[in-house]
Amino acid sequence: GGISVYPIDPSNGSGNIAEDVTTQKIANFHMSADLDITRINRDVQKLIEEVISHLINAEGSRVQVSLEVAATSSEGFSAETVRTVSENSKTLKVDKFEFDG
Repeated sequence: GGISVYPIDPSNGSGNIAEDVTTQKIANFHMSADLDITRINRDVQKLIEEVISHLINAEGSRVQVSLEVAATSSEGFSAETVRTVSENSKTLKVDKFEFDG
């Protein structure tokens, strides 16, 4: 999995990131991370500790974290899987979810 951070370039072309960050107001941060499903717990914990916690603790910050999942099956998902995942998603109050053909 890789982490993509975009579209902020805090150096603003001068090459001195520390100096430029202190002279301009950077008010937004966006991140997208592709996680390795076999190490998802560890990867999420590292992101919380090393990135998200710093954003949460920044003065005046509001942080929203979303989880996006995309799954495909070459065999098609069984009726049991569709039912279980749908029921669990409803129970866990997932905002949006759908299966499609």
